[in-house]
Amino acid sequence: MTGLVSGGGSEFDYIQSAEPSNPQNGELWFDTDGGSDGTGEVKVYDGASGAWEVTGYTSHGDLTDVTRGAHHPPVTVSAPLTQPSDQDLELDFGDGLTTSTGTLVADLGNGLGIDANGRVYIPADAIGSSEIASGAVGATQLDGSYPDGSIAVADLSFDPATQTELDNHAGDATAHHSKPTSTQSASDTGGNWHTIASVSASDASNSARPYGPVNQLRSDPDDSGVKSCEVILADGRSYTVDSPGESTSFETGIAVKVTATSQNTVGPNVRAQVKFAPLKAHSHNI
Repeated sequence: MTGLVSGGGSEFDYIQSAEPSNPQNGELWFDTDGGSDGTGEVKVYDGASGAWEVTGYTSHGDLTDVTRGAHHPPVTVSAPLTQPSDQDLELDFGDGLTTSTGTLVADLGNGLGIDANGRVYIPADAIGSSEIASGAVGATQLDGSYPDGSIAVADLSFDPATQTELDNHAGDATAHHSKPTSTQSASDTGGNWHTIASVSASDASNSARPYGPVNQLRSDPDDSGVKSCEVILADGRSYTVDSPGESTSFETGIAVKVTATSQNTVGPNVRAQVKFAPLKAHSHNI
């Protein structure tokens, strides 16, 4: 390559491949064929030794005993970036993200999946009773706005009746249980007093269980030896009368126990009586 001697405006005194002749101490030579890769390097002439000294390098390949950690960081690191000790920059992605073969991906865990179209979905067995907090789902959340067919028989914990089954049930005279004993007759309209418990011995009590809807209690008017008559309802309410013919009315409830208590030494029985609430016809209209 033809050598050029630099003019006053250049930082090099020589730009050429051949070693310059008669150089002066401190002159610069850009050796266009120098360097380990042949792309050129800069040299300075040392007049004391009479040799050209290399002033720098053109690639990391020319360095020895120098690691990446010997360099200063080229950037100021802030979240979400992190800078480990080897000077590499990494993404601090935290919970919900991870890497797979060098690619950033969602850390789905056990509750999510990815379908064939690359969309995130919730697997059918991912949510059970243990994942749903008590009281989290109520009437407000279940407003009935489900697409047709979204809830099938298989999704229910019971076998629902069809309209045909309900129609057949409504017309079956033997489908219902017979009424228990000591309960209201089917012909009772609610206007009659019924003796439920009776006792004659002094300071003795007798109880019976009518199992029916009642709304009044009394002691028989002829029971001069009455000590008390009591009715206990299924919801915990109780009512008491303690004189002959005394009665009390209350909101209808299911009577589970009626007791008559006597203070007679001799004389007629003490009779606890109730009135059943009027029967209401029921139908199977669906």
